[in-house]
Amino acid sequence: MVVGDKKVDSISAVIPEFWGISVVSKCPAGRPQYEIIREPKPNPYFEKKFSITLLWKSELVSIASKLFNSNRYSNTRKYRLATMLQKEFTQKEAVQLIRGCLLMRIVNGGWRD
Repeated sequence: MVVGDKKVDSISAVIPEFWGISVVSKCPAGRPQYEIIREPKPNPYFEKKFSITLLWKSELVSIASKLFNSNRYSNTRKYRLATMLQKEFTQKEAVQLIRGCLLMRIVNGGWRD
């Protein structure tokens, strides 16, 4: 969570303990200055399978095709693909995979309306 310096006390009481807190404030040069108040921790409620379903089916098909070296996944349902893939990755790997796919959407201009 990124907040202004006046909101640090009130926000820390209402956000989950595992969220990090950064404060942004003005500095004399006019550029914002950031300070980390609380480091983030892993989300204890993270579910690999459901998080993987955030990805588009085309992304899941591409991942499964590369991972299993087969092109037979285009007709597989999204939920089934997520079930298969969640067994193949650790939590950390799943987070990196999801993050990478989301970043590629930005790079490729692939956001849907």
